[in-house]
Amino acid sequence: MFLDVYVGSPVKTFEEGCKSALDIYGVPLSTKGDIVIVDSFPADIELWQAAKGIFSGDLALKPDGVLILLSPCTEGVSAEYPNIIDIGYRLFHEIEDMVENGKLIDLTLAAHLVHVGRVIQGKRTGILVSTGIPKNIAEKLGF
Repeated sequence: MFLDVYVGSPVKTFEEGCKSALDIYGVPLSTKGDIVIVDSFPADIELWQAAKGIFSGDLALKPDGVLILLSPCTEGVSAEYPNIIDIGYRLFHEIEDMVENGKLIDLTLAAHLVHVGRVIQGKRTGILVSTGIPKNIAEKLGF
């Protein structure tokens, strides 16, 4: 495999490198899907990691589509952020309100909640298939 090397202005070289990476790793789609099924291997020990599958699937999903995530999540939702279960994945304005009102101060957590929430909430539907997260917890999260 031949890889390109770019040097010079940081912004310009980053943009050129992104184009090159897209040529190497990208997959052309003729249309976005009504239903997209993704897994999260090898990042599948907990939902915090498995969200990478959601982010990838989002790129191929129609605005009103259904995303199905298959991931074992053997260690549950998140050891580091157990309050994800209490808060749930939500739309931007809901998380923004929580941050502005001081109910959510960890911006890393806020960003995670918004990014996943944007894909599985609103006009879209998210379905989680996991042996490590019970159905009632998945529903509480917003799946």
